[in-house]
Amino acid sequence: MAKLHFNYATMNAGKSIDLIRTAYNYEEIGFKVIVLKPILDTNSYISSRIGLKRKADYLIDGSVVELGDSLTEIQTICECGNIARMVGRKVNGKYMTEGSEVVIDGSNDKVEYVPFCGKCYFKKVLKKDFKILKKELKRR
Repeated sequence: MAKLHFNYATMNAGKSIDLIRTAYNYEEIGFKVIVLKPILDTNSYISSRIGLKRKADYLIDGSVVELGDSLTEIQTICECGNIARMVGRKVNGKYMTEGSEVVIDGSNDKVEYVPFCGKCYFKKVLKKDFKILKKELKRR
């Protein structure tokens, strides 16, 4: 029986590498694999930062999270060593907190994504003191 596996993570966590590796392993032992990709990304290939590529079988419009048989977080680490569950988007070297939430290809700007834990995200992207924020939240 077919299963839909949904893996999620911050940018730069290795989702594409994991997808390409897992699909290859299933196909190697005779399973049929279908790779889905959001239609928002007009490139029909899944590509990783280390140069691996795989053609997506279908471009889909909408979310498949609710259809997944399994939901798995692929973890990566923040520069401080903690688990990163947030991502800072840099455009031309500056962290952005406004504008499009998703930027896929085609931009003339230099766009980078940096995985952060909550504490480092508040400090580096939002320029706020995490300790002060925690105290404020406790008062409420």
